Amino acid sequence: MLSSVLRPFLVLLACCWAVSVLAETLPSTHYKYVAIRDICQKITEAHGRQIKTPHLVVYSVDNGKQVIAQFKNTPIPTIYIDEKIYDLSRRFGKDSLDALACIVGHELAHLFEKHSFSIGMTGMMGLVDANTGGKALSKQDKVSLESQADYYGLFYGYLAGYKTFQLLPQMLDLIYKEYKLPESLDGYPSKKERIATATTAITELSQITTVLNVGEILYLQKQYDDAAIAFEYLLQKFPSRDIYNNLATIRINQASKLFNNEELYFAYPYEFDAVARLRAGTERSGGGNTEQAKLQRRRELLKEAKQHLKRAILLDANYLTAYINLACIYALEGNYELAIGTMNEAETLCHEQNITFSGNAYLIRAIARVRSNQWEQAEKDFEQAVSKKATLAKYNYELYKQMKSSWTDKMMNWVTDWKGLTDWVQSWTENNQEKTMHINPNLEKICQQNITESSQKTVFDQEMTVNDNNKTVKISSQKEGSCEKLKIKLFDKDLFLLMTAPNYVGNTARGIVLNDNVEKLTQQYGQPSYIVGCNGADFYFYEQANLIMRVAQRKVKGWVLYKIKYR
Repeated sequence: MLSSVLRPFLVLLACCWAVSVLAETLPSTHYKYVAIRDICQKITEAHGRQIKTPHLVVYSVDNGKQVIAQFKNTPIPTIYIDEKIYDLSRRFGKDSLDALACIVGHELAHLFEKHSFSIGMTGMMGLVDANTGGKALSKQDKVSLESQADYYGLFYGYLAGYKTFQLLPQMLDLIYKEYKLPESLDGYPSKKERIATATTAITELSQITTVLNVGEILYLQKQYDDAAIAFEYLLQKFPSRDIYNNLATIRINQASKLFNNEELYFAYPYEFDAVARLRAGTERSGGGNTEQAKLQRRRELLKEAKQHLKRAILLDANYLTAYINLACIYALEGNYELAIGTMNEAETLCHEQNITFSGNAYLIRAIARVRSNQWEQAEKDFEQAVSKKATLAKYNYELYKQMKSSWTDKMMNWVTDWKGLTDWVQSWTENNQEKTMHINPNLEKICQQNITESSQKTVFDQEMTVNDNNKTVKISSQKEGSCEKLKIKLFDKDLFLLMTAPNYVGNTARGIVLNDNVEKLTQQYGQPSYIVGCNGADFYFYEQANLIMRVAQRKVKGWVLYKIKYR
């Protein structure tokens, strides 16, 4: 047995050893660890594939490990970051998290691209001498992997909302200086090469994000054919779940134009102006095409949309938006039981993964249940959709109650008498929709210019053409500080855009600034003309002001002024 004198000494020694080991890494509750972990989670979510956020280790200052930033794939995917990287990012002031995201995104990209080697910058060796099957990385391999990590890390960091493009070269330069790394490291790209590859990635990705912005705006403007060209181009570069979903939504909207209005009593949650469609009454689409030709074309469009959505779900099995749009397609095809089953499956997944089953999810299931004569279950879903404030829930619920009140007298008559439903839609719109406040579009400015001034004065310095099946969209762009100006040349019109950059510090004519909540937005501007979801955000469309507000997580993340000039 240990003597009473020796026992306390050994306990004290053990405690000191434990503190020494723990001090090498920051605890998961430390504010620096939390900040880095949050960036990891956001960029991983923006990637959207079935990849879990990797394990994170943050080494404390002076830990002796000589690790700056490193990704290891074994035994479990892990990112190692030196605490000093966080401290260096603080020198960028309000852009500190964006600077930190440059490094975190780069390491995450090694995971996204399935790089099997253990990769990272160290204070002593450059890339870690990781190996697979005992095979070391050549310098050429390292340059290639680092270039890929820059490219994909920057893009997914951008999608996650970080200003990674502007800051990566500066952050790299700062790391070399502060860690006193030599300009050239044996077997690793030199500082000059690292910054050159990062700059090349930034140049290429600047065009990619411009096309992404253009595709979103064309979709919002209901220029579906041209929006499809942009997203087909993006699909070749980044086959992500969101790009697949956007293309699917475009195809569904194109198909909807080939339905007669009386075939679509309800406003489906893939549509952002469905009530306007219904209010149009007996308007038909498809020109001189025969009914058989329109039927065949819409089948083709819906089939393509289904293929895109299934690919999106393969990339992310928990991507609720894709399930909602897939259920919409099944309902449009008349397969209401499959639409219900799809949403039931999605609800189970949401429950298992602790994901909120959204208002639109309840809404499409409610519509499918009405068409399957499941009235009681449909009413419960409608109530949930209304309580969750799904954009089209209120209208659809009122339509449901009208149908239920007298199925024989109302619904059956509407099948043969479209005017009955058109009159009800017109009446409902006039009595129930909140009005947008009057807004003078000339008062709205970004970077001290309104959209008219911008379209007249801007000299664009970059031009590109996006092609698909002999169709083209010509894009001219100009980035000036905290705003971007675009001119999109379409077949019969020019579309001018004036957009805020992620670092914009100005305000709208009614005092809205970045990160204001949506309640303040609607208080100042009233209800939008319509709302549409795209790429993880909701776009609030104020037609009177030629203004589009981008809202994510109920906060304003940017806005766009637009002007259309017909030729």
